[in-house]
Amino acid sequence: MRLRVYSDLHLEFADFHPPPADCDVIILAGDIAPRSEGLAWAAQNFVDTPVIYVCGNHEFYGAAVPKLTFDLRDMATELGIHVLENHAVEIDGVTFLGCTLWTDMA
Repeated sequence: MRLRVYSDLHLEFADFHPPPADCDVIILAGDIAPRSEGLAWAAQNFVDTPVIYVCGNHEFYGAAVPKLTFDLRDMATELGIHVLENHAVEIDGVTFLGCTLWTDMA
């Protein structure tokens, strides 16, 4: 299986236009854009490729974690994107696990 992985794009600071990707799955591994902006961006840029989205800490800036998590899952379902927050998804026989990793650096 061919994967294309993006993380730390921080689209709130600069646009990013991904080159064409000959892959089976796109993985967006956190800090793509605040709140639901990353999901909207993914839906526009990866129309014909399955997308797995795992939030980073920047997705949650200015939002309540539990509410945003539920809202992202609802929006992702409508867009056909897989948001993984303590969840798994199987694509073409491969199981993907995902969650946001938090620490206080202590």
